[in-house]
Amino acid sequence: MSVLDLQNYELTLHKTSCIARAAIRQSEADVLVLGCTVMGPIARKLDSLLKIPVVDPGVAALKVAEALVSMGLKRRPCLE
Repeated sequence: MSVLDLQNYELTLHKTSCIARAAIRQSEADVLVLGCTVMGPIARKLDSLLKIPVVDPGVAALKVAEALVSMGLKRRPCLE
């Protein structure tokens, strides 16, 4: 699927669900991690269609950032 395909919600949903069903069938996948934040809007729909958890990459990135902040980790200058 090309990046341009992601502009079409229905096409993205259809192609992604077909690929995910194949992964579930062939590899016994039990979770789907979407690889692009542009795919976030289809996460909930895929979750209900596929009956497996679907990770929205935008939400996952936000939660990682929140965890880093809550642990007090901060950016440090690079050592030369």
